Amino acid sequence: MGRLGEFVVFFMVTLFVAHVVKTLIFIGHFTHIVNHSPGPCRVIEVNGSEDLALLNDGLVFVSSGLRYRLSISYDPVLDTREGKILTFDFNKADKNPVELTLKNFNRSGFNPHGISAYQDPSSGAVSLFVINHRPDAQAIEIFDFERETHSLIHRRSVVNELIWSPNNLHAVGPDAFYVTNDNLFRYGTVQQLLYMYILNNFFASNIVYFDGFKAIEAMSGVHPNGLAMDKDQSFVFASATHDNGVAVYRRRRDNTLEASQVIKVGAHVDNINVDPVTGNLWLATIPKILDIVAYSKNISHPSASQVLEVQLWKSSASGIAFPYHKVREVYRNDGKELSASTSALVYKSQLLVGTLSTNMLYCEVKYY
Repeated sequence: MGRLGEFVVFFMVTLFVAHVVKTLIFIGHFTHIVNHSPGPCRVIEVNGSEDLALLNDGLVFVSSGLRYRLSISYDPVLDTREGKILTFDFNKADKNPVELTLKNFNRSGFNPHGISAYQDPSSGAVSLFVINHRPDAQAIEIFDFERETHSLIHRRSVVNELIWSPNNLHAVGPDAFYVTNDNLFRYGTVQQLLYMYILNNFFASNIVYFDGFKAIEAMSGVHPNGLAMDKDQSFVFASATHDNGVAVYRRRRDNTLEASQVIKVGAHVDNINVDPVTGNLWLATIPKILDIVAYSKNISHPSASQVLEVQLWKSSASGIAFPYHKVREVYRNDGKELSASTSALVYKSQLLVGTLSTNMLYCEVKYY
């Protein structure tokens, strides 16, 4: 091999090593975890609390028992879990969550993932939207909440060819919602795992809008996961998994979305919640990706958790939606107290954090 050949080999090896190091930095392999919390906290024992949805009076819906594959092999204990919807009341924070009764609904194979609550502004009636990875289909289950009996009454299932790998959603009406497809391929397939680790570098997925009758592609060419909207339903916030941040979209009149900006936060963002009082974003993030992959194979393996608040100043009428914003870390843990955070929300200086397959965490917010 001549000098030119040696140079080419050296150049290619250097590029490869640089790519590997860049990837390890991006997935948080070198991230140092310093534990801290915003105040006194207590662990709440549940079998998973992947997503949380807050009502105005402090009642929280919790999706529990998700059986979700992040690798070809995963912890067999997850197959013994039963999908449930729980409630947690911030006004009775010393009490444990309570399971809701599901009426007019076949619970066989119930596998709840992302959830969203819609409260009718006139009647106050509450509908809960639940992503259900059914054995036979990817469905959005819509329930009506009956507070008197602490029940969810099943109203309809939405199965649509445009909703093939749903992860999270945001309800905008009694039957209408935005939903993310986090994968180019259908949920539960080998292709899905290939996309998750390799093909997502070359292909993107989308965000879908369903108006109660039909679905449309609201945004294409994106890598979304969590999803939320501002109080006025003018902006959509979605996790930008390839940018370690939050993508902000303007909502058009036809319900399609226009990309505005990406707010980078330096960690993989899972679910997003909007503070109903301040309008700030509360993010559950995954600081170390390799740890959560190991956690999915053995849920006793610690996987670091992090909660961030993104303070948003007044939105602009055009261009960058929120030119002024500030990212603050509220909570971080090495996974020994709380593993694999996936959702976080606040209510009256109280914080609730959900996880992929294990416990929840309640904290008083006194300082951060």
